[in-house]
Amino acid sequence: MQKEVNIYKINCDFKNNKVYFKNKEKIGTLNFNYDYNYDDIENKLFYDDKYRNIYNKMKLDETYFLIEEDPWNIVGIISLHKGYTFIDCAEHDERVIIKTAFPNQICNIIGE
Repeated sequence: MQKEVNIYKINCDFKNNKVYFKNKEKIGTLNFNYDYNYDDIENKLFYDDKYRNIYNKMKLDETYFLIEEDPWNIVGIISLHKGYTFIDCAEHDERVIIKTAFPNQICNIIGE
């Protein structure tokens, strides 16, 4: 089964303990023919020439959101830093940001 992991940049403002959605940009899509893990995501971005254009769009110290849209699944977040890459699950705060960008989806946040 083909799996697509979309990488999004979600812009929002934070005021009075609330998140206000501004816009989202789909940076690109990683394709997998198998159950992938975070190492597979990193390897595709850095070592597969097919996905070099996605890597080149990403900026240092920015947080990007990894999402499977069909079926809906929040994979996690990714952030590039000098000397290392941070990939992790999306914790509550990140899920709130995702919810602002995808208001009709279940993001497993408090009050949902």
